Amino acid sequence: IHLRPPVGMEAAPVFMRFVEDELTVYAYAHEQYGPASGLQMGDEIHRIDGVPVETLVDSLKVYYGTSNEASLLRDMARSLTRGTGPVTLGGAGTSGVGEVTRHRPVTRSSR
Repeated sequence: IHLRPPVGMEAAPVFMRFVEDELTVYAYAHEQYGPASGLQMGDEIHRIDGVPVETLVDSLKVYYGTSNEASLLRDMARSLTRGTGPVTLGGAGTSGVGEVTRHRPVTRSSR
């Protein structure tokens, strides 16, 4: 699981999921770094480092062994911001477009 792209032990300090085909922030992964990122619950992320989310999903889905589209999107939402250094997220919502610092460790939630 840790070898499928994107790789890295750092990620944006928020939890995201696909809601009506839009990558959406639904919780903070860290009580300090999450709010400091400027992202807010309900923000939709349309681009990651300038690449449309739809393009990322299409190019990376071959690395995810899932039985259906819902499980593919669930798994991908957990890892799309992995990497090192800052990540630029663009989208709609209160925060708009901006650079977000990735943090370690990547935390997982049962949410």
